Amino acid sequence: MGEIGAVMGLTHLALRDELDRVRRCRCGKYFFARRLDQVYCRTKCRVLYHQSSPEFKVKRRKYQREWYHLQKYLER
Repeated sequence: MGEIGAVMGLTHLALRDELDRVRRCRCGKYFFARRLDQVYCRTKCRVLYHQSSPEFKVKRRKYQREWYHLQKYLER
């Protein structure tokens, strides 16, 4: 029943011209994009992807360094 249901679902999407909204997330799962610009299947995937980017890591290190020095200053 699972494969038949999947084929029926895809056929229904094709008839409604929404087949392009079935996408594959970076985690490997397929999902139906509710928005045209949706790239990730869930928030957790979006956050994990952006946290692993070099730009995020640079900003995070800078923020943590400043926060550490601020806390050290406030302890005096």
